[in-house]
Amino acid sequence: MEGQELEKESGFLTPVYTALIDRQLMAGLPRVFGIMLWVICGSLTLFQNAWFMIIAGIIIHYAMAFFVRTDPFFFETLKLSRKYQRYLGE
Repeated sequence: MEGQELEKESGFLTPVYTALIDRQLMAGLPRVFGIMLWVICGSLTLFQNAWFMIIAGIIIHYAMAFFVRTDPFFFETLKLSRKYQRYLGE
């Protein structure tokens, strides 16, 4: 079975598709963050004529891709730490 892993749980074999487990990434970034980053960079570049934003966007993209490569749940943890500062950020 290509694309499937069989998981043994309580005596039964159940197919687990890796597409359900793996993270959705666009060029190494989580999908939502990648879309948000490039829409902001594109709008600043085209409408404000700030051409340096393309270079800044590439640098931010590679930096965030590095963080996601080391920890796949980096952005979810970051959001939770901002939401629950009393418990996670003191």
